[in-house]
Amino acid sequence: MSKRDEYKAAYALLDQRLLKGEVTDEQYRLWKKKLVAEEPRSPWFYVIVAAVVVVIIATLSTCSSLMNTPGKGQPAADPGASAIVACRTAVKAQLKSPTSAKFSGESAQVSGTTWKVRGNVDADNSFGASLRYTYQCNVEGTVAVVAYLGK
Repeated sequence: MSKRDEYKAAYALLDQRLLKGEVTDEQYRLWKKKLVAEEPRSPWFYVIVAAVVVVIIATLSTCSSLMNTPGKGQPAADPGASAIVACRTAVKAQLKSPTSAKFSGESAQVSGTTWKVRGNVDADNSFGASLRYTYQCNVEGTVAVVAYLGK
């Protein structure tokens, strides 16, 4: 007799005892709960759990790769991308309204260990008028210094 058959027989015996009034409802619930907790799982249970784990991992990896994909307003993924991001941060620090900044026409060139980034930024001035500024920035490692920001 297999384990599964033994548990089926135990369930049947428990049901008969309840019908005969040999056990109370509370005893029946407790014994049934104990039987369910001890009952061995089917091999299909483990197959389904493994499949669910694989689907979750695939979904998370897809989501993380999508989150790292450059979108609108972000530089393309190239070696100069981190230099462009560093320069954007440095330029925004000098603007009156950094949240209004819209960058365009950016290019990055490396010379030795220094990146030179050039581009345009449209941002609001103190009066709320949007102006286009040209900027040039030098990046050494992770430090960005704005060399020029003007019209």
